[in-house]
Amino acid sequence: MTARGGLRSFWTAWHFLTVIPLPVRIRFDPERMGASALFFPIVGLILGGILLAFDAAALSFFPRSTVNLMLLLLLVLITGGIHLDGFADTVDGMAGGTTPEERLEIMRDGRIGALAVVGLFFLLAFKLLALNALPGDVRWRGVLAFPFVGRSMMIPAAFFCRYPRPEGLGKSFVGKVPFSSGAGAMMIFLTGILFLFQLKGLSMTALLMAASFLAVRWMAGKTGGITGDQLGALGEGAEVLFLILLYSFYRPELI
Repeated sequence: MTARGGLRSFWTAWHFLTVIPLPVRIRFDPERMGASALFFPIVGLILGGILLAFDAAALSFFPRSTVNLMLLLLLVLITGGIHLDGFADTVDGMAGGTTPEERLEIMRDGRIGALAVVGLFFLLAFKLLALNALPGDVRWRGVLAFPFVGRSMMIPAAFFCRYPRPEGLGKSFVGKVPFSSGAGAMMIFLTGILFLFQLKGLSMTALLMAASFLAVRWMAGKTGGITGDQLGALGEGAEVLFLILLYSFYRPELI
């Protein structure tokens, strides 16, 4: 990948995963979606760094539980809530259809049902409660890492799975990730996890990968493949599970 190609791929990942404009004018190219997978973990780390900087500033003025809620709101604002939308659509589709075609059609509908609203409530509630429970000496690592984990855990599914629709933005990403980009992204992910959490990070990663494999297999069985909405749902679920595992591995009596 040339330097210019790498810049375009980074811009594609940034454009897809955030709503923050960059001070460069590069046309968004859906054909680079597959190659942009290399930069998903990097964008996740940048998002985590933004949260961490806000966290350090806000803790001087607000209680930790209030700051945790503000962190979740900030992440929604800087990402445009794209993965929460995917999570809601996935809940509706998985719960509302009886055939793959019906489920895909429900997921395409922009409206959300009662189950999706309930699912979003519990998803955000678990994130908030898990952040509140993190011990102080590991909390900064958790704040930095959970967006990193969520975006990284999408890559294996996008690499190994097929896209079930004949059209859609996800068609240029799911099943189109080059081996070099997918392997590079996972190397970045594992390096970051090892740096932040040492050997405990490998144990958490193994559990995350196992849970993601089961979730992807179940979703793909329901829809005949993996859509962009389902990737978003996978990322959101990975964030929640990671924060819960982080508490389990670092709760005070074990430190």
